[in-house]
Amino acid sequence: MPQTKLLLTLLTSLTLSAELALPPLAAAQTTQQTTAFTITGAVVERDGSPLYGVIVRAGNAKTMTNAGGRFTLTLATRPEGGRQALTLSAVGKKTQQVTFVEGHPLRVVLEDAVGEIKEVVVRARPNINALDLRARSGVVAQVDMKLLAQKPMIDLSLALQGAVPGLTVVNRGELGMKPEIRIRGNNSFTKGDAANEPLYVLDGKIISPQAFMTLNPLDIREIKVLKDAVATALYGVKAANGVLEISSRRGVSGPMSISLSTQAGSRYVAVRLRR
Repeated sequence: MPQTKLLLTLLTSLTLSAELALPPLAAAQTTQQTTAFTITGAVVERDGSPLYGVIVRAGNAKTMTNAGGRFTLTLATRPEGGRQALTLSAVGKKTQQVTFVEGHPLRVVLEDAVGEIKEVVVRARPNINALDLRARSGVVAQVDMKLLAQKPMIDLSLALQGAVPGLTVVNRGELGMKPEIRIRGNNSFTKGDAANEPLYVLDGKIISPQAFMTLNPLDIREIKVLKDAVATALYGVKAANGVLEISSRRGVSGPMSISLSTQAGSRYVAVRLRR
């Protein structure tokens, strides 16, 4: 019987100790929950319309405004004095720093970020060959002018034979007939050379095939061959058969330079026929 009373006394004391220990734990949980700090506010433009997508930062925490321009940012710990510095930024707006005070929702007006350009110079390319976009987006072949100058030739068209893949030159040998130049073959069944002839462009200006034949190779700096849709995009439907772009040599500052190139040929009768 005394042992039973002693056991009851020990159980009662343990229960009382557990009850006394519970309130501090609950108080600690309540204190931990109250340490969270919530920041609310709205961001608008000068005319009062809400701003969407504004980035709001408070230290390492950040959020973004919704369609109504409002934001809510919760911090893990309550700042000292209930005041928290915020940084607001958006594309096309000036970055602004404000201070949030607990119990006072923010309303921030972001100003437009306007920059002044003192001077703008717009320069047009003197030659369409200077454009670099075609080399990245289309098929552009360049003729080696050093090899071209070494060929004995009557006109410039015959010198292009074998110079570029896909470019063919046919010389029928008829009196008064110019050679036929084709880029990737014939594209039309229409009778005549004009339906399948490429477009000739000299320093950004369209020239005739006859003018191209009479050009001096020594006066040409480079020749480019456009073979695909890039030619049509630059010159329109006229370039459906391809484009031959020619860039002429330009004068440069410095001492005078003189070059001389000569070519000579001879013909003779090998055998005379006797009647």
